[in-house]
Order: sequence, then C-alpha cells, then structure tokens
Amino acid sequence: MLDLIFIALFLLFLYYAIKDAYVAGFYSANEQINILLGDSDVALEWQRMYVTSFWHLIRDVVLMGISLVWIIFRSMRNELLLGRSF
Repeated sequence: MLDLIFIALFLLFLYYAIKDAYVAGFYSANEQINILLGDSDVALEWQRMYVTSFWHLIRDVVLMGISLVWIIFRSMRNELLLGRSF
C-alpha cells in the first residue's frame, strides 16, 4: 500500500514539475520582453513570479527524486527477497 502511495506522489510531483517549468519559462520570457520595452516595474513583478515558480520547480524535483529513490529501493529489495526464495 505504501508503494502505491509513493508512485502516486511521484506522478503528482511530476505533473507539478512540468507545470512549474512551463510557468517559470513563461514569466522568464515576459520579464525579458518587458526589459526590452523599458517597463522596469512590470519586469520586476515578472521577475518575482519567475523566482517563485523556479523555487516551486526545485521543490517538485527534490520531492520527485525522494519518491523515485523509495520506488527503486523497494523494487531492488523485492527482487532480492524474491531471489532468495528460489
């Protein structure tokens, strides 16, 4: 049961990592456009949104890595236990 929870968490973190990567790229591109147009106040707001989305992306990748380590650990452990039974 715990393995299914970690697989579901991995998929959930994967979804949010993709979403946050898209949002961070969107804000980064708009920040650069606003700098080129000379609107520094709007560019600062876009930069804050980019930084927030980037940190969310890092959070998602770290949590996804932790759940992936758990999935691989359990898979190797089950293979080892299965190999000992024969």
